[in-house]
Amino acid sequence: MNKAILITAAVAVGAASASAQAGLSTPTEFRGYTTCIEAASEGTKGLVAARDYLINKSNHTAHYFINATVWNNGQREAVRISCNTAGNGQRLVSTNLDSGRFTQSSAQVRVEVAQN
Repeated sequence: MNKAILITAAVAVGAASASAQAGLSTPTEFRGYTTCIEAASEGTKGLVAARDYLINKSNHTAHYFINATVWNNGQREAVRISCNTAGNGQRLVSTNLDSGRFTQSSAQVRVEVAQN
């Protein structure tokens, strides 16, 4: 009986942690994405941004996390763009472009069952 409860709880936790959803952008979200890309393009050579991105919305702001590539010494280099927009995505609050990529950490659920 206890094993069944533990297994059910583990499955529920795993399902809850994997509940992120992908979907189409709203016009406001896409406007913010475009605003971020335009700002990051200034001063870079050949910026190519991924069309899928992560967004963290709160109240009247949105924080975007976008992976992209740029030309650097004749080779493509991975960069990550993070920026904040306000309002309906038209006003840029801040932008930051760094080397590397954003990655999602995968959730791990570990269940150990005590034995007699």
